[in-house]
Amino acid sequence: MPKALLGFGGARTRAGARSEHAAAEKCEARHPSPPAKRNHHERLRKESFCFRNSSISNIVCRVALAYIQSMHKNTSQAGFGHLMLMIVVVVVVAVVGFAAYRVMNAKDEAGANNPAATGNSQTLASAWPIDEEISWSSDGRGGWITMPYDAKPPACPDPLILDLPTPDFAEATSIAYPGQSRTGSFEGLGGNYKAHGGIRFQGHPDNNIEVVMPFNGSVVSATKDLVEGEYQYGFRIVNACGIMISFGHMHDLTPAFQAIADTLPDRAAGDSRSTPIEPAVAFKTGDKVATVVGLVNSKNVGFDYGVYDLRTNNEASKDEAYKAAHAETGETAFHGLCWLDNLNDEDKAAAKSLPGTDSVTGKTSDYCK
Repeated sequence: MPKALLGFGGARTRAGARSEHAAAEKCEARHPSPPAKRNHHERLRKESFCFRNSSISNIVCRVALAYIQSMHKNTSQAGFGHLMLMIVVVVVVAVVGFAAYRVMNAKDEAGANNPAATGNSQTLASAWPIDEEISWSSDGRGGWITMPYDAKPPACPDPLILDLPTPDFAEATSIAYPGQSRTGSFEGLGGNYKAHGGIRFQGHPDNNIEVVMPFNGSVVSATKDLVEGEYQYGFRIVNACGIMISFGHMHDLTPAFQAIADTLPDRAAGDSRSTPIEPAVAFKTGDKVATVVGLVNSKNVGFDYGVYDLRTNNEASKDEAYKAAHAETGETAFHGLCWLDNLNDEDKAAAKSLPGTDSVTGKTSDYCK
């Protein structure tokens, strides 16, 4: 602030002005001053009041003082002066009120246009569109198209921010990075290369980890796989704007997701082929997906989590060698994102502070740089 407003540089402070006035009043009571002197004291009090106001109010206040002084000089104009003073007061209130409204409205608009800055889950949820008329389908060549064909999807949030997929993230011990080969992992379609990532809770006393929806989306396909005698469920969930997430190694599901799982066919152990869910089932940010994850008998606590941008190919897929190596799983490998970068700043820092789950590849990733 300017020094004058703080009482520096020779300008009178508020306390100093008050003490001057008090002294003047005490002296006036003991030794009445002539009219001219009393008028001088009165003018000092009024000017001091104007001095303490903001720049807009200061100007209008001085105009009001001019009217009041003219009233003292010519009492026949007193009525007119009072009327003008009332008009000035109304103008001051209107100007200040409008300015305050503009400032508050600007702040509200800034928060609405940048929900990531707020860190509020409800605000983030409102940024994700809900459109059950548009869906996405693989074109069989590593790309995706909207259905109905060439339909224009709603806009995705920009920047692209998702909530964490679990409220128990503080207990996580490592991150399986997306876009990497995993040592000793099950070699299904695409070998041991995984476009998805995961969150692990090594040493957790049980498998009771809650998984929640990190955005608004609809379940479009699901898997039911028998691993070490325990059923493991997986889901692909798509937002109409073109962002897809995947969950894997869900053990105990919430009733709504269990209802979907109950429609899946039984398959042989190790067969993790997906089943389309038609019609797709919509869920919202924060809806619970599962309450138990991983393999309970072996106390393997963790789940898979991937994020994919179906609207465009990722940077990794622009490399011809990468494209050729992962052509078989292009619908995920060409669209996988480093989901750690799609968290708010606080969650991103927490996630990246954890070590990589894989003892060999660690944090090496084709997506995370």
